[in-house]
Amino acid sequence: MLQYFLVCALACLAQDPECPNDTVQRSALSVQMYLTAECGSGINLTIGDLQVASQPTACPAFVFVIPEHDRTVKVPGSKTYTRPVQQFPITRIDFQCESTSILGLLTLSSACVKQHERNVASVTHYAQYPCVVAVRTLP
Repeated sequence: MLQYFLVCALACLAQDPECPNDTVQRSALSVQMYLTAECGSGINLTIGDLQVASQPTACPAFVFVIPEHDRTVKVPGSKTYTRPVQQFPITRIDFQCESTSILGLLTLSSACVKQHERNVASVTHYAQYPCVVAVRTLP
């Protein structure tokens, strides 16, 4: 009886040769800016004792936002596999520089303003599961 128990215990601990040893790894939220340009020229003006100064604002032409998600990575010996469970959208946001000026000569203010937002692709989110070994029963 003890031998039967040991054979069953060892069979349960055996690794499935078909197990891919995939695990999930968290990918953090990513914001990627492209084609950044100065928005406005800034101000550097002195009138008598009054000095007014500001810096130009950086404004990206567009930004990609990739949400936090779990992706698949190989980890030998992990005895796990992964399956896709959800799709998350990758978003593109377009921006435009809008400036306010006096007579078109002196920029009073400038702002980087969101123009459009749309989903352009998706990223797959995975879940992790243990590999299960099938055990034959002894007669």
